[in-house]
Amino acid sequence: MDIWAVATWVGKIGLVAFFVMSGINHLVNYKGMTAYAQSKNIPLAGAAVVVSGLMMLAGAGMILFYWHPIWGAALLVAFTRWRTSGRISRSRREPCFTRSPFISDSTKAGSLHLTPAVAEVVLEATARPTLRQALRELWAFRGTVLAFAERDVRVKYKQAVLGVAWALIQPLAFLAIFAVFFGRVAKIDGDGVPYAAFALTALIPWNYVATTMSFGSSALLSDASLVRKVYFPREVPVLAAAVAAAVDFAAGLVVFLILGPILGARLSWAALVAPLLLPLVAAPAIGLSLALAAFNVYYRDFRYALPLGIQLWMFASPVAYPLTKVPAEWQVLYAFVNPVAGPLEGFRRVLGIGVLPSAELLAASAAGGVIWLWLGYRMFKAMEPSFADVI
Repeated sequence: MDIWAVATWVGKIGLVAFFVMSGINHLVNYKGMTAYAQSKNIPLAGAAVVVSGLMMLAGAGMILFYWHPIWGAALLVAFTRWRTSGRISRSRREPCFTRSPFISDSTKAGSLHLTPAVAEVVLEATARPTLRQALRELWAFRGTVLAFAERDVRVKYKQAVLGVAWALIQPLAFLAIFAVFFGRVAKIDGDGVPYAAFALTALIPWNYVATTMSFGSSALLSDASLVRKVYFPREVPVLAAAVAAAVDFAAGLVVFLILGPILGARLSWAALVAPLLLPLVAAPAIGLSLALAAFNVYYRDFRYALPLGIQLWMFASPVAYPLTKVPAEWQVLYAFVNPVAGPLEGFRRVLGIGVLPSAELLAASAAGGVIWLWLGYRMFKAMEPSFADVI
């Protein structure tokens, strides 16, 4: 693929991500956008906001399928509307209550005279933290994230006879099942390498995704007592679960470097790229974990549906089968819609085949992963104010 084709796809994915984020911002920030439209005397303000958001999402699909330079002009319009909606979301206010001190008691003619205590309620307008402020605060609590992650690792393997070996048992158990049923019975091709090595290259990063989802989505419920009593950014336990899962990933990667060549993997210097692919699978996993953690606080049904959802997502991703099973013209769209597809295929190429991953697929997955992460974080922060009361 020449440099012009890569640049074209990068521009296309960037435009799609921009339009999708702008459209979702219209729908998520419906009340603020409607109030702004009403202030401008726009008829049917609520319907106009919904239609505008849906049109942007539809425009993202059109850009993805039908590329034309005219969409560069549309980008300017989307950018203007996005900046407007950003100012509207930051201008929303929420009341802050303060109470004046009680008036002191006084004594007159030997009798105690109680002066009525007057409570003065003052409404002060304080802006809801912007995304930049929330990220700045989260960075200030980075030590707390690491402390939570260290605690999670210690608690997870405390009094376990096998210890961290449990991080390897799950992918190896799946490997045995996959090798028998997909490799022997279904006879799925391993892209030039034995199927056992082929499957293990994707099972190790997928185990990171599943672990992050399992522990991250229930992190707030596990730390309910701390959430009620101590202040810290509420996303800290979820991010700590993702950091703790990286320990299991590192252990699995070391085991693969030992076991992979025995199974038939063609290791090369390309394997050094493998750790750099971890953020690409972490972004969508963290975004989805943030959203599920917030929903879990209000609706405990999600914790029961999560294991089934993880299994379905695994079979919808190129874990047991190669990405080449998807038609070539749909692979980029597939990597964008399912952001773990590109990096999973990348792990397979750098660890199993010994070549560099496809930049086109990684760019599509990176764009989709950023959208998943942004949307999940946005939903989490929108539902955060009532966590301590509900949990």
